[in-house]
Amino acid sequence: QGRPQGSTNRHRREVEWSPYLRFVQETIKRLLQLIGAYVKVMYCVFEGAFGHHDALQMVRPLGLQMLSKLRHDAALYVPYDGPYAGRGKRKKYGKKLDYRHIPAAYLTESCVEKDIETKIYQMHLWHKKFADLLNIVVLVKTNLKTQAIAHVVLFSSDLKLPYDQLIDYYR
Repeated sequence: QGRPQGSTNRHRREVEWSPYLRFVQETIKRLLQLIGAYVKVMYCVFEGAFGHHDALQMVRPLGLQMLSKLRHDAALYVPYDGPYAGRGKRKKYGKKLDYRHIPAAYLTESCVEKDIETKIYQMHLWHKKFADLLNIVVLVKTNLKTQAIAHVVLFSSDLKLPYDQLIDYYR
């Protein structure tokens, strides 16, 4: 198991795109050229199928930020803030996010409407497949009658984008 023989380290921002991603990038380039003087485009919003690192690296050279949806079980990690071990590279990943017990410090909004409680959390987290820190918004809905819980994980490459704008743009 492990690494294939003869393979070398690769920079995570250097991605070999699929033909489909190349087509999408060329289409976005043409669109930006057509509307460039009239409208300033800042974000590229994709459905969940594009919620991956390769798509993010595809829009970066175009000067755009990306918004999309991650899988509901995406492995996200809090940035490590513990002590330095004294040797080697500093640790990057802290504790893994537990979607059932998100710390209250990340809670930005909470409301109840028709027996459905909605909590919105925003945080900056790492995903091991992405090269950069992500702006994560988790919407947790709880049915107060049945106690059924569902959540959606949205992300943006723009760390300064507020949670309400991220949700609005994704809609």
